[in-house]
Amino acid sequence: MDFQEGAAVGLVLVDPPTTQTDVGVNPKAELDYQLTSNAMAYVSGSRGFRPGGLSPSIPDSPALGCEATLQQFGLTTADIRRYKSDSLWNYELGAKTSWFDDKLVVDGDAYYIDWKNLQQDVLLPCGFGYRGNAGAARSTGGELEIHGRPAPGLDISAGVGFEHALITQAASTGAISPQQPGASVYQVPDWTSNVAVTYSRPFGASFHTVANITYAYVGHSFSANNDPADPRLREPYSLVDCRLALASNRYEFAIVGKNLTNEHANLADNRSIAVELPGRPRIVTNQPRTIGLDFTLRL
Repeated sequence: MDFQEGAAVGLVLVDPPTTQTDVGVNPKAELDYQLTSNAMAYVSGSRGFRPGGLSPSIPDSPALGCEATLQQFGLTTADIRRYKSDSLWNYELGAKTSWFDDKLVVDGDAYYIDWKNLQQDVLLPCGFGYRGNAGAARSTGGELEIHGRPAPGLDISAGVGFEHALITQAASTGAISPQQPGASVYQVPDWTSNVAVTYSRPFGASFHTVANITYAYVGHSFSANNDPADPRLREPYSLVDCRLALASNRYEFAIVGKNLTNEHANLADNRSIAVELPGRPRIVTNQPRTIGLDFTLRL
């Protein structure tokens, strides 16, 4: 059951209880080959499945204009109540390697994803939205991860990833997404990267200090908009955290810094509230700059 209340929905809009059943099978196969004692290559194929569901009803008031917009897509408010399951096949080729007596580990992979009936959130000009199915999409990309221990107490890790995800086929039936071939899949950033540095050393007879700093970058992506033909750009963002701790076997005191650059990132659309006023996007953002103290006691 879904319950909406307010002037925009005509005071009260109630969706009665209903059921929906989906069945999916997710096989996976992987072939590994040990190139040397410190290097392994692999190839894998796997299927993913996500069940369909129900979207909250959209009011059919002529004053809001939701129904008129849906008619442009050949839909009614009843059509968009249900969205179908989606599935994908992921094909991956990669390698895992170790160097210099395990002081350096380098892993990498490339992948190809074929996605059918992918579920996409659609936000209409009237401010209400629904979840529909685009016809198909393709995603290609790769990842590289490096982990090193160049000196006693020093641990460094870094990673970079690239993904190119595009709609390849428009939907033809059912609760559809208006996205056309060539459009970017919503919520998928192009580049991501991360770096973490940790340094630990003894302090007195019973304690040791641990200093850690992390950096994460997320590139631009697109999400739903009040104009389905003009997706909302989510700007790239970077996050920096740090931690300085004094620890023993039982105690740990730490100074913690979160989001030191006070970045205000657009993490995702916020659909917890049914309506979004045109020009006033509802988004999920991150925690602002926060400095704090941690104390841990191990019993």
